[in-house]
Amino acid sequence: MKTLYIYIILMLLLPFFSESNIYAQKKSKQYSEITAKVVDKEGNPIQSVKITVDEGLFESFTDKQGVFSLKVTNNSTLVFDMLGYDSKYLEVSAIKQNPVVIMEKSIPYGGVEDKVELPFRETVAREVVGAISTIGEDIISKSNQMNVLNILSGKAPGLNVSQVPAEPGRSATILNIRGLSRSTTDNAPLIIIDGIERPLEDLTPEEIESITVLKDATSKILYGPKAVNGVLLVKTKRGIKYKRERQFNIEFGAQLPVRMPEYLNSAAYATMYNQARFNDGLSPYYTQADIDGYRMKTNSILYPDVDFHKLCLNDHMSYRKAIAQFRGGNEAAQYYVNATYAGYGGYEAIGNSNTSNKFNLRVNLDYKVNDWLKAFVDIAGQMEFYTTNYMLADELFFRLSSHRPNAYPVRFSDPENSETEIYGAMENANLASSRENIYAEMLLGGSKENTVRKGQTNIGLDLSLDRYVKGLSAKAYVTFDVYNYLVVGKNENFSSYRPLFSKNSLIGKELLTVEKKVSDKSRIEDQMYRNYGYFGQLSYDRIFRTKHQLKSDLVIFQSKRENLGSSQDDVNRTFALRTNYVYNKKWIAELDMAVMGSSRFAKGNRYGYFPTVGLAWIASEEKFLKDKEWLDFLKIKASTGLLGTDNYFDFFLFESRWNTNQSTHFGPKLEEDINTSTLVHVGNPDLTWEKSFEINIGAEASFLNCLTANFNYFNNYRYDILTPITSFSSINGGELMYRNYGSVRNQGIELALEYSGNIGKFHYSIGGNTIWSKAVYEKADDMEGLPSNRKKEGKPLDTYFGLMAEGLFKSKDEIATHPVQDFGPIQIGDVKYTNINNDSRINENDMLPIGNEYPRFQFGLNINLAYKGFELSLSGSGMAQYDIYLNNSYYWMREDQKYSTFVKEYFNPSTGEGKFPRLSTQQNQNNYRSSSLWMRSGNFFKLRDAMFSYSLPQNIANKMTLKQVKLFVRGSNLFTISSIKDLDPEYIDAGVTGYPFFRSFTGGINVVF
Repeated sequence: MKTLYIYIILMLLLPFFSESNIYAQKKSKQYSEITAKVVDKEGNPIQSVKITVDEGLFESFTDKQGVFSLKVTNNSTLVFDMLGYDSKYLEVSAIKQNPVVIMEKSIPYGGVEDKVELPFRETVAREVVGAISTIGEDIISKSNQMNVLNILSGKAPGLNVSQVPAEPGRSATILNIRGLSRSTTDNAPLIIIDGIERPLEDLTPEEIESITVLKDATSKILYGPKAVNGVLLVKTKRGIKYKRERQFNIEFGAQLPVRMPEYLNSAAYATMYNQARFNDGLSPYYTQADIDGYRMKTNSILYPDVDFHKLCLNDHMSYRKAIAQFRGGNEAAQYYVNATYAGYGGYEAIGNSNTSNKFNLRVNLDYKVNDWLKAFVDIAGQMEFYTTNYMLADELFFRLSSHRPNAYPVRFSDPENSETEIYGAMENANLASSRENIYAEMLLGGSKENTVRKGQTNIGLDLSLDRYVKGLSAKAYVTFDVYNYLVVGKNENFSSYRPLFSKNSLIGKELLTVEKKVSDKSRIEDQMYRNYGYFGQLSYDRIFRTKHQLKSDLVIFQSKRENLGSSQDDVNRTFALRTNYVYNKKWIAELDMAVMGSSRFAKGNRYGYFPTVGLAWIASEEKFLKDKEWLDFLKIKASTGLLGTDNYFDFFLFESRWNTNQSTHFGPKLEEDINTSTLVHVGNPDLTWEKSFEINIGAEASFLNCLTANFNYFNNYRYDILTPITSFSSINGGELMYRNYGSVRNQGIELALEYSGNIGKFHYSIGGNTIWSKAVYEKADDMEGLPSNRKKEGKPLDTYFGLMAEGLFKSKDEIATHPVQDFGPIQIGDVKYTNINNDSRINENDMLPIGNEYPRFQFGLNINLAYKGFELSLSGSGMAQYDIYLNNSYYWMREDQKYSTFVKEYFNPSTGEGKFPRLSTQQNQNNYRSSSLWMRSGNFFKLRDAMFSYSLPQNIANKMTLKQVKLFVRGSNLFTISSIKDLDPEYIDAGVTGYPFFRSFTGGINVVF
């Protein structure tokens, strides 16, 4: 069946991009040259108009007089394109009759280049009443990052991207639109790709034509309950009439880890560990001879000094990418084909290095069946293969960051057979749940082979009903996606030994773990889901008496997801109506209504009705502004509406549920098994939709044909938030019940500016965007009697609560006169806290807001410079006004854990120096707790992407029968500006508990035929 499926696709595609077909056209057709002139309505010549013929087989540009010459046939159709003008299609016969072509200027924000995607409709920017931002393919294609999500950082105001590094083939990046909506988590937007919810990680950057960020109520409501947090509306590339493009890309490079944690070597660790014991009143554990042995490296078995990061990791990962794209079409059919290979990885130096190899294929086809019927078929597939060690990446980095450099010799000669090498182990390796020798486990602990298969299909029809009702049309399509993730592998063990010594001489070994070999691989994990969707749309689009334009869409869609192993399918159904009215090209009104249904509520609450409304005024069309030379465009807009969501509701919360898969034993010998039931939760039949009432007020403007500005203020009130009631006493079973209770208000402002222009042949474009947002609890589930300084209500969602640190205790008198701290014994070098409530004791009731974890400001900067064939593109983003809690193992060094170089900042009682608390070999509840001592400003700016390219002169490319030859070098994550220097402020655990961030350098060539 699969073979037949592939064969049908190939047969459909072959006529569109076969070389023989192209050359046959050139040989069979008789070409002649025509000359014509392109002017505007006033008769002024237009320079640099692009003219293409025969699907792009030949192309030309007008000169300063607007004149061009081009080879054509008697049946050719010529396409005229120019930024700021409406595209024009003319037959050769029309040009021969009149060799003067008149092109009309587009109205501001209403031209071909101003088209934007909205749910179920394409429109122009000037007719949008809501808040949207568009990221085009020219921006996306400049980055060499494999994950499309990461490319979006700083590209659009209100789209907030927090990059979280992950191993090859995986994605952990966090997105939200306009900040926090209901909590510090669960703010992810809905991602729609070609009409249905799909993961954006499935796409390669080269497949994407545009990504539209839908932010306000009017723009997103048609996508139903999942759209409440905003929508990323992704459109993949499609064929283009009368143009042909064949493009090949090859790119290679390397990725280097940045801001890796640094740790002490064995000699320094032993010295500091003795200091910790001294602080605890204990005698030194390591002798001076031990420390000298570590420093001199005289005996690597007795005195191991292992840099596990250097031993187990390479200094870079590889990067490779190859792309082939075919795009074109005529009046009857258009096609787009993309085939991509992407591979990267190889960071692990031992065993099966984590390497991803991904293959993507996309075919988008459009057919014109007749004058009233069109059909489209979209088929996409992805296969990904990546191999790993059996040990997960997070576990690997946890061990790298916790195994002391002197814990064990990685390898040493068998004392019973000097020619045999054996593996060392920690003293407790035989008691641990997993083997402890990192090197040996990477090499011998087994492997995993991961395979991901994805398939996506859209099939639909477009019908023109114009012959029945002028302006009426219909559209219907179905979607089917399938995903399968399979992991096979084997988990093996190895023999490891603790070396035994007598008077510093190796005399024997103690077996701690035993070798276990597995002959065959077995299935470890298997995931599968299927998505189904159907969509029906009835649209009306008509202009009355030149001044009245009406666009309306009636939509019904349903999506269904089936998960392997789940008895409950996820089904959503939405009915929606959008009506957009434009009066005299300057007043725009829109009304949207949606009826949403969900099976997650009890009968009577399953359907919700949600309306939105928007209004816009194009002030630049008014007489008092229309003739102002400094003003090109000005639109003032406002929208408001109510949305509902069931995203956060599990199934059957409206009725009590019991777990019956339990038993207990009775009888004298407990021989009798009796099935028992446990209450999971108490049902609440009154549960209903979580709601969001949203207001947006904004303005869009363009000045002097070089400066654009976009401003929005938003105020979103989320209420009836699903909240668990956990205050039942355990005496009555500690029942859990849910209710609609919490509420949050999130408000902020967005601003985007772009300045562009030309100085001779030098083109420049400088753009910046920013958002400020703050979300506050208006109603929170605070406990009764909680002090006001600890209550969430009235405070930001992202508040860090903790103790206010005054510094460290420096003397016994200071300890004696200070209020008692209820966190264990106190001594010199421990943290001193403020008594907030003045009750002579310091405990949890003295906690108060000490910071915020989510950035108030997020911003982006994008620069593009071009001169002749050279081009430089820079893109950066940053975050400000937020705090980082330094609480991972790199900063908190406890008991006998590994010490990072940050230990140099710890207090030394001998010198009285150090800002952070004393080291200790014992558990210290006083020092390692949430307090202002461990808070740091997280402000940073990163240069995310950079590309420098050179395109060969057109006459040279033409001699090679090519349209374009571009050589380029690209980089990503090139530098970071931050007050935090040791780890990455964007994700402080990078390199400590998981993969680090990488800096990429790549080079390649792009060839267009």
